[in-house]
Amino acid sequence: MATGIALFLLVFNVGIFLLPVFIRKFSNSKAGDYMIRKMIIIAGIMFLWFNSLIFRELALQFNLGIDNYLRLYWWIFTIAMFMIIFILVYVMVVGSIKLAQETKLKRRMGDEA
Repeated sequence: MATGIALFLLVFNVGIFLLPVFIRKFSNSKAGDYMIRKMIIIAGIMFLWFNSLIFRELALQFNLGIDNYLRLYWWIFTIAMFMIIFILVYVMVVGSIKLAQETKLKRRMGDEA
């Protein structure tokens, strides 16, 4: 049962990461589309972190004896996940602002309707 749950969660996580590949356009705005794509990547990373927590709990409940190793892995992964999310949020905000300003400038110059 635990293997089935783990495989389902991993397949769901891969689906989250592949969502921006298969859907061409999330929004009519370039800035909005860019922001939604970055938010989906952030959601995928957070779900991957959640999966690592579930795997650690499953190993603890089934008394596999690897909790010390998984605890170290989980802390390293947690710190790395927070750093990656911070960087992605920064890139998302700055990139969205630049795209919005570029679109506003194009409208003012008459390039875009």
